[in-house]
Amino acid sequence: MNEDIMYLANELVYGNKLTCGTQEVANRRLLLPSSMSVAIDSEELPSSAESSWLNQALDANRSVVFLDTDLVPAQESRSGDLVQNELEVLLARQVTEALLSSGASEKQIGLISFYRQQNKLLSQSLSSHPDIEVLTADRSQGRDKDCVIVSLTRSNKRGDIGELLRDNRRVNVTLTRARCKLILIGSRTTLSCEKYDNPLASRRPQPVIAKLMALLSKRDWIVSLPHEAHLMYSQLLSTSHGLGDSSISGTSNEDDSLPQKRSKRGTIAPSLLNGGTMIRDVVNGIDEAPDTY
Repeated sequence: MNEDIMYLANELVYGNKLTCGTQEVANRRLLLPSSMSVAIDSEELPSSAESSWLNQALDANRSVVFLDTDLVPAQESRSGDLVQNELEVLLARQVTEALLSSGASEKQIGLISFYRQQNKLLSQSLSSHPDIEVLTADRSQGRDKDCVIVSLTRSNKRGDIGELLRDNRRVNVTLTRARCKLILIGSRTTLSCEKYDNPLASRRPQPVIAKLMALLSKRDWIVSLPHEAHLMYSQLLSTSHGLGDSSISGTSNEDDSLPQKRSKRGTIAPSLLNGGTMIRDVVNGIDEAPDTY
């Protein structure tokens, strides 16, 4: 991993004991063969440099980018008892399609979420790209990629992050899968853990994810997405294949320790509407253990 990604691991877990093997590794960047500005596809939407969030995400000089969804309608939802965030899936897919359009190969890219239901949505959304791996935090161990996109999923008014995002090992494994580009998607407010729905929660140690958010803010690695960020680059979605009818099956509970494979079963329903609207999950009647966090 390069020096910026290693900085996070050192600050959160290793106490500055990690070092890059060579200066070449430390300075490694994701240089896209066809890197160019991605045009906003509607004259009705803002086109300032600040609003061009996707170009900022792809910037080779930004090895670590956190895309803050606080201003976007990206609240988490539930499929039964399972946590998911449909708009984060859409944003992750737009980033992925932009990377591919700029010359990145599928094998260079990996997507990770801590939640198996979220990974089901991500995997289904990217079913036309079979060489892109979509992994749980646990299964990503040892599966390093040049670019890793992480959907952190939790976004709610309560500031509830559940338990998985408090797990130092899982967070560390996820961050350190990226060799030279780490793109995180999530709610800055929720993940900063500034709100607690349980008054006793404030007595707990600061969660590792909150420490991560503080480091990202300190290094100015956070990009605040504008309200209509998910509508700005919908042309990227219309250029890919196999994105019409799809199926998404239910999954097990929040514990992501079991391996995940892309589902090939289930009923068929539209998973993505035209114009950059939100992905809709179709859950077929499969009994699942409750997602308790």
